[in-house]
Amino acid sequence: MRVVILTFLTLLGHFNPLRAGEALPLADLSHEEEERRERAQEIITNWASRNRGRAREELLKLYVTSSDPEFRRRLIPALEHAYFPPKGYLGVQMMSARYDQLGRLRPLAEQGPGVVVVRVAPQTPAAASGLKAGDIILKINNHPFQSDDRVNEAAKEIQRQAPNTSVALTVKREGMLLDIPLKLGILPVPSERARIQRAALVDGGGMVSTEILEQLAEFRRWLMAEIERERKNLIADRR
Repeated sequence: MRVVILTFLTLLGHFNPLRAGEALPLADLSHEEEERRERAQEIITNWASRNRGRAREELLKLYVTSSDPEFRRRLIPALEHAYFPPKGYLGVQMMSARYDQLGRLRPLAEQGPGVVVVRVAPQTPAAASGLKAGDIILKINNHPFQSDDRVNEAAKEIQRQAPNTSVALTVKREGMLLDIPLKLGILPVPSERARIQRAALVDGGGMVSTEILEQLAEFRRWLMAEIERERKNLIADRR
C-alpha cells in the first residue's frame, strides 16, 4: 500500500504546476511542522478551486490510497473546493425587513420591502463598497425582494452571478436611497461559511444556517459515494 501511495505522490507532485518549475507540495501535507502542513493545504486547495475536474479525479485517488489520517484530513478542503462551483459573494448577514431586530414579525403596515443588513463581514466586497449594518437592500440589478422568503431570494440572486461580476445595489439608509456599485467576490465553501457564522456569534458557537448544513450533508454524501467508487476501481485494477 505504501508503494501505491508514494507512486501517486510522485505523479501528482509534478502535474499541472502552479507556476513554471513549481509543483504541488503534496508530501508536505504530512510534514512534522504544522506551518508546512497549513501552507501545503492552502496551495493545494487553491489549485483545486481552479482545476475542479482534475482535482476531483486525482485527489480522490490519493484520499482512498492513503492510510495517513492527517494527510486525508487535509485533502478534504481541497475536495470541497473541487466539488462546489464558484459563485458570487457579497459578504453580509441578512434578515427580512418583515421582522424586527428581535426576530418578531412586524405588523403588516410596518413591513417593508427588501432585506436588512445585520452584519458586514470584514475584507469582503460588501465592506469595500461601504455597506453598513442597518442598510436595507431593496434591489440587486433592479431585482426587488418582496417575497416571504426574501433573504433566500436575495442570496440566490447574488450566488447566481459569477465571481468578479459587477452589480448595482439599491439601498435604503436612514430614509435615503443610495445606488452602490460593487464587484462580487467568490462565495466561500460551506465549511468556511459555517465557521464565519459561528464566529459572528458573541458566544463563539451556535447556529449555522439550514442551507449550509444541507450543503455540507450533500458534500459528505458525494464524498462517501466517490470514495466507495474509487475503492471498487482499485480492487478491480488489482485483479
